[in-house]
Amino acid sequence: MKFPPNLELNQLALIALNSLSNQHLIDEAKQLYDETVIRALKQEYELINNEKDNLIQQIDFERSQSEELIKKLSSPEIEQVKYEFPLAENTDDQQQINDNDFEIIKDKIDQIVDERPELFPDSTDDTIERLDQLISAIENQAAQIDLLKNELNISATKLLEERNQAQDKKSKDEE
Repeated sequence: MKFPPNLELNQLALIALNSLSNQHLIDEAKQLYDETVIRALKQEYELINNEKDNLIQQIDFERSQSEELIKKLSSPEIEQVKYEFPLAENTDDQQQINDNDFEIIKDKIDQIVDERPELFPDSTDDTIERLDQLISAIENQAAQIDLLKNELNISATKLLEERNQAQDKKSKDEE
């Protein structure tokens, strides 16, 4: 069946209009998708940035606590302590000085135990054990700070890669 020439032209025009309309809808859908992806990436970036800021604050707090603890441990009274092993000729005066020095160290550690009991979860009254726990807590904090720095770097790198991929995709779609 053959259509009159005007009818065929009208059908071709309708097909062309429909195709253009579909292409326009596809372009709008791509643009909406890109905007949605960019919005989601921006939100994720803000979340990661906020998390990074919180981690930095936590690291700074832990660092200041560690520095404060180190200052307390390296106070002049503790630095003046000299361990002298008792000799055969040990006098009572030397023993009294050693006992005084030990009491100063013990008092400082007891003060830290009172101020920061979370550093000594299974503590006994043994000063040497408390000192070992304190050293262990400082080492753990340093390791945790390093771990948090690594996690922060990984998150930032991942976010930058995702952002670059989204921008590359958007550029390709625009071409």
